[in-house]
Amino acid sequence: MTIISNYIFFISTSIKFHLFRSLTFFYLSILSKPMFSSVRYKKSTNLSILVHSIGIYLLYSLSGIYNEKISIHKYGNSNYKSTLFPMVLQCLGGVFVSKFLSRLKGESLLIKDFKIIFYYFLLSFLALTSTFLWRYSLNFLSYPTVIISKCCKLLSIAIMNFLILKKKFDNRKYFSILLTTVSVLCFSMSGKSNNFTFKGIFFLILNLSLDGLLNVTQDNVFKKFNVSSGNVMFYNNLIRLIMSLILMILTKDINYSYEFISLNPEILKDLIFSSLLNVLGQLLIYSMLEKHGSLVLTTVNISRNMLSIILSLVLFGHGIGFTQCICILGVIISISLDLLHDKKKKDKLI
Repeated sequence: MTIISNYIFFISTSIKFHLFRSLTFFYLSILSKPMFSSVRYKKSTNLSILVHSIGIYLLYSLSGIYNEKISIHKYGNSNYKSTLFPMVLQCLGGVFVSKFLSRLKGESLLIKDFKIIFYYFLLSFLALTSTFLWRYSLNFLSYPTVIISKCCKLLSIAIMNFLILKKKFDNRKYFSILLTTVSVLCFSMSGKSNNFTFKGIFFLILNLSLDGLLNVTQDNVFKKFNVSSGNVMFYNNLIRLIMSLILMILTKDINYSYEFISLNPEILKDLIFSSLLNVLGQLLIYSMLEKHGSLVLTTVNISRNMLSIILSLVLFGHGIGFTQCICILGVIISISLDLLHDKKKKDKLI
């Protein structure tokens, strides 16, 4: 039986690797085409948004399954607690993939304006800290609660736009944001399990605040310096990789991860596949930011989070009550209001 199970494991791992490799080259070939990087193509948004959205839904939904498995599954007799080593793997993959894509598109990674270095360090710090807080909050809250809280990102973006860019939104937008926020808070506090903690909510609020600042800063970088998505992805991942490695050494997380993986080598394949899926998702995230901005990306991410919640409930058997179903419906209504309003605005412009 051991020989058969090992053979099945080898076959399934090989299939996953070949599928990922095929998917990687498929999206790299699409994103490297001239029409996806030209100014003219940016005006024809429908196909571009569709291609990006499908990729983001697929890749981050699969990555989320692995993330949840890593966070709640016991390898041996214990859970894996490191938040830094998964980030190291993701950043390392991001450096290589973005460099390969830039070479494929014939783009230079040389920095032309050294003022952008400050922004790259700021983006890297915000992204690293935000990811750490997101993963750390999983120690106190269920995965569906953490995922649905990401739907509140619109609130943090609106606040940061107002505080930093002095940008205001209409009353309908504020109502939509309020509906999403209240729905998420009710979802978090009405769970059947006892895993709701104010400590977890505190870390989520910090995470969302940094996410809002990160999105506003990213938009500013693309507009101010006119850089490619590959350039931003390469330097952000490179700086985050260096930061993560330094933190792993200082906190001795590198020793913990080495010992844990040595005792439980089966976790390594989950970490690798989660990181690979995340890297390819990053590719689409940065590309979508460059072409369509953070608000379109956030709307796509919110609807993607709803899919992740459904998958989490189905695959990992999280309990969900009637009140939480109403809360999810509230988020869906909020998203629908945004989409209908944006469609009406586009129709008026046409």
